[in-house]
Amino acid sequence: MTETMTSGEGTDETCATPKPEKEHDWLHRLIGDWDFAGECFMGTDQPPMKSTGEFTVRSLGGLWVLCEGISDALDGTPVPSIITLGCDPQKMPLRWQLCRRLHDTSLNL
Repeated sequence: MTETMTSGEGTDETCATPKPEKEHDWLHRLIGDWDFAGECFMGTDQPPMKSTGEFTVRSLGGLWVLCEGISDALDGTPVPSIITLGCDPQKMPLRWQLCRRLHDTSLNL
C-alpha cells in the first residue's frame, strides 16, 4: 500500500506503509492478558526483591506490540509501565528492540 501525503506547500510526497513480515508473528504470540512474578537480586548479601503484576498486550499495526502493565513496588505501591516491542526484519541478524517507560528509563536490546 502506498499513501500520498500533501504538505502545507502543495507538494506531494509518497511513502510506503510497512507491512508485517513473518518475523512479526513472534510478537503476535504475546497478545493477551498476562500475570507475572519475578525476583531481582541486588547483591549477594541481600535477600531477593519479589514483584508480581499484570500486563495486557495488544498489537500496534502488526509491527509492534504495546504492553501496558502494573506491578508492585517494594512498599506495595502500584507501579504502572508501558513497554513497546518490535523488530526490524531488514537488519540481519534480527534486532529486537525493547523500549520501556518506567521512571524515565529506556533500554535498547
